[in-house]
Amino acid sequence: MLRYRALLSIALVSIGALGMLQCDPSDSTSEERISSADVELFEARCGACHTLEPTPLNGPPARGIAMQYRRSYSDRETAIASIVAFAQYPTAASALLPHAVGRFGLIPRMQFDPEELDRIVAMIWASPDAYF
Repeated sequence: MLRYRALLSIALVSIGALGMLQCDPSDSTSEERISSADVELFEARCGACHTLEPTPLNGPPARGIAMQYRRSYSDRETAIASIVAFAQYPTAASALLPHAVGRFGLIPRMQFDPEELDRIVAMIWASPDAYF
């Protein structure tokens, strides 16, 4: 019995070690990394109304937006395309957060440089807080 427990303990420790090796954060793709430049861009272009974390200002925090889009879309590309489309042409009918529209009103249509908008949306999607 003691030998069985020792073997089981070794097996469990080995499995845990292998799992940790596979979860190396440096292995993440560049699409999953958030640069300080992208955070600064978000704060400059969106920060008057949106925060990265709760507590909200005049719009929902990026964390809440990311969580809702991750629940609604199974793949990154479709979700990002949907966020971009909504940011370019927001309508109440296309809002995935109707409670936020009720609380804050509909986001006004804003002019974004397409490259900047892509960076902002990718940063929101890649936010570590979005993985809840």
